[in-house]
Amino acid sequence: MLPLPYAIERKTNRTPWATWGLIAVNLLVYLCIIGVVPTDRREDVFRQIGFVPGDAHWYSLLTSAFVHAGFLHLVWNMLFLWLFGSLVEDALGPGLFLLLYLGGHLGAIAAHAAIANIFHTEAQSQPMVGASGAIAAVLGLSAMRFYRTKVRVFYWVLIRVGVVGIPAWVFVALFMGYNLITGVVDLAHQVAGLPADWAQGGIANWAHVGGFAFGMAGGALLRLPSEGKKDYLLEDVAARGVTAEARLSDLRALVAARPQEPLARHALAKYLLAMPRAEEAGREYMAAIGLYLRAGQRQEAVKAYEELVRTFPDCVLPPEDQLALGAAFEETDKPREALHALEKLLEAHPKSPHAELALLRTGQIHADRLRNPGLAYETFKRLLREYPASPLAAVARQKAEEIARRTSGPR
Repeated sequence: MLPLPYAIERKTNRTPWATWGLIAVNLLVYLCIIGVVPTDRREDVFRQIGFVPGDAHWYSLLTSAFVHAGFLHLVWNMLFLWLFGSLVEDALGPGLFLLLYLGGHLGAIAAHAAIANIFHTEAQSQPMVGASGAIAAVLGLSAMRFYRTKVRVFYWVLIRVGVVGIPAWVFVALFMGYNLITGVVDLAHQVAGLPADWAQGGIANWAHVGGFAFGMAGGALLRLPSEGKKDYLLEDVAARGVTAEARLSDLRALVAARPQEPLARHALAKYLLAMPRAEEAGREYMAAIGLYLRAGQRQEAVKAYEELVRTFPDCVLPPEDQLALGAAFEETDKPREALHALEKLLEAHPKSPHAELALLRTGQIHADRLRNPGLAYETFKRLLREYPASPLAAVARQKAEEIARRTSGPR
């Protein structure tokens, strides 16, 4: 069987500059080596900048992470780094991601050197090169943070080919399980004096295991499974709404951890409304709508507001949010609902600066969206009458005069 991961079913929220940078450095080092170093001298270079457990240079602790023995070695590692590194960097940020990446490489070196020196294997005199140990740490972090996210895998079994989606933790467990079993068998061969894969220039399986263990430990310290659980709860709520699977305690914990996440507050509000806990639900709805509006998620804000007013028809948001809600209704092609939202603002907050703008928007909706110049004219006149000192008065006067010129209505 030939499994080949090629995609991960999850979008990232930021450009993975650190991941791309690591890939670029690895490619550059490889091209420099094959372009400058003659083939018959590359083994010497690997011994100089790779990590040799029995004769290591201090700088090889870093340089060994960026040297690859061949093209396939490089491509395989960069494929895994591109797929999983982007995810982990998106979750942790570039700084922490790079720190754990390099830490994973050191963990890989420690495990590889320990096994080689304790059991006096032939790996003591062989250079260890490549980013595999660091990438194994990234796999460990991915398995803990994105355990439910699926990895798209192309497979080839004899004459049968296909594509399958595998949860990240299953894919990583299978991959690392293979490395652990191979490492044990390889070590048993060497201890017994038999030919071993590593002695023949093969894979440093114990480096992979060490890097992976470092990633798992780092993920546990950073509580990545808990963060992943919050993400998946949000995704479930977005996809299926509030269900019996989402417990109130889970939603409260999610809101406490991510108070600026509108979907979390919206989910909690719907859950509380269904219990019913109307007053608390209303507060969460208003908070969610405000967060949706400030995040530019207009459709979500409109949906949440419509749910809110079905239970609380007289509810009015803070004036800035109520005004933004009117604009959201306009953008979603609901001009009459926009008028209703603006009218509620005028009733509840007549003395606020937002009321002046609400009147201007009301007049423009009547004029431009509902084609009712009479009501538009009266609205602009109302603004001039009630707010004569308003900075919007000149605009209202101009609009009223334009309507008067175009129609036979009042002048």
